[in-house]
Amino acid sequence: MSKTYEKCSKKISEKYPFDRKCKNSVANISFFFALSSSDTLLSSFRQNWNFRKTLKKRGFTLIELLIAGSIFAMVALISVNIFINVSRSYRRITLENEIYSESYLLMEKLSREVRKGTIDYEEYHNQTVLKSSDYGENYSEYAKKFFHPGFKEENSTPKQIDVFGGVCANDRDKKYPDDCPGEAIYTPSLDQNTGKNPFEGSSLISGVTEGSDQATALCDNNFNKALDTSVPLNRNCNIDGNATSSEATDFEMLHFQKELYLVNSAGDQKTIMAREVVNDPDGSLRAASPSASGDEEYALSLVRLDGTDDDQNGVKEKWQCTADFICTKTVSSIKKPDKNDLVMTNSNQSCPGGAASCDEVTNGEDFVPLTPSSMNIISVKFLIAPLEDPHKAFGEDDATGDYIFMQPYVTIVLTVRPSVDAAKKIFGDPKNFPTITLQTTVSSRVYNEIKSYGD
Repeated sequence: MSKTYEKCSKKISEKYPFDRKCKNSVANISFFFALSSSDTLLSSFRQNWNFRKTLKKRGFTLIELLIAGSIFAMVALISVNIFINVSRSYRRITLENEIYSESYLLMEKLSREVRKGTIDYEEYHNQTVLKSSDYGENYSEYAKKFFHPGFKEENSTPKQIDVFGGVCANDRDKKYPDDCPGEAIYTPSLDQNTGKNPFEGSSLISGVTEGSDQATALCDNNFNKALDTSVPLNRNCNIDGNATSSEATDFEMLHFQKELYLVNSAGDQKTIMAREVVNDPDGSLRAASPSASGDEEYALSLVRLDGTDDDQNGVKEKWQCTADFICTKTVSSIKKPDKNDLVMTNSNQSCPGGAASCDEVTNGEDFVPLTPSSMNIISVKFLIAPLEDPHKAFGEDDATGDYIFMQPYVTIVLTVRPSVDAAKKIFGDPKNFPTITLQTTVSSRVYNEIKSYGD
């Protein structure tokens, strides 16, 4: 066959015409090769089919399936945990950044309030020395301490504090000019501004010690000895750091206050800021014997009071809540902010806003929160300096080292963390979040004296 194929191939290459013999030979050769190729393909197909049948019959063992399933479960679990942790970390960081931003904005608000106003020394005296139960009471009492009230008789002790002003010339037990219109005033009874607290000459009163270290706007060593003996000593000016009794106080207790009292440049509007309980989860502050459990949440809240000058002497004697605030307490027909609103209402007391139950009250109406619900005010301190109004204490020296003759300023120390509701959003306990502490010092930009006592 090969010779015939070669012969025919030669004829084809030499372009000889096909004859029947060559044609048949070529056809036979082609069929042979085709048949050989078919056998090869068929053999390969059979081998492949048999291999696949072998695999199909074999399958996987139980151990292999368990190992594969375990590996898949572990990879899936690790992937899910990584996703959850990344998501939780992102939300945690987002919340912390939000709290920091809100804290920064709050400090800016407080700074702005201090700049456009000044320290309300009258209110600090009213709250820390006189221990008043209401804001805006006893206005002018601090300023009076710088004034010698004059004398009713020559070579006598100063007049009592309730007859500040002057007395009638003909009847010195009567106040001028209310009790003796048209009559003359007894000249020695006129008040004299000494620029010192206690006033210069107060040592003529039995037991009273003069000196700038004896009294400030926030303390008074002579309070129970001086012009009103009915009120016990409330605050001592012993700022030597050796507080040994409830009457004594050290430097930090004297300078750092929990509430901030400001007054505007015109002297006709007060601003009061303090921590307010906004969440009392266990009701400890609303129990019959209220006490803080440590789980309470606080906001920093604000209320404003407007003053009225009834006797037209240039001094605002009465203070009531502005129209922007709904105050629930009435004192002598004047709407006042209720201090109970800051600590939630006792179950034995009336509920703010007419609520049927004090449990319905989450935060009162008198004070308006400045902080968002996502923030918990852990603590806030206001360092007040100087402790005397520099415009009133012009006759004092710096014996206490308080540097009286400087522009009033406030140092604010604020510590916050996320609230419970905010922390729950990322499945966290707020106590596990780090606290954020910010501090700033702001000087007042009110340079005029705030008149709080008029003749």
